Amino acid sequence: MGEIKEATMDAGDEVAHAVGELHATVRDAAKAAAETGVDHEEVKGWLTTIFKALLAAFK
Repeated sequence: MGEIKEATMDAGDEVAHAVGELHATVRDAAKAAAETGVDHEEVKGWLTTIFKALLAAFK
């Protein structure tokens, strides 16, 4: 039983780490878009595509 709990915690830690990295990436992308004048709707579309791909990967 301990092995299952450990594996679940490891997977949870990995997801939490990935979400943290994604948050930093999104923040950096938003900053770059603001600094360069990129169309915010285009950036929103990119990020939506990324989030959909991530959600599909975890299903």
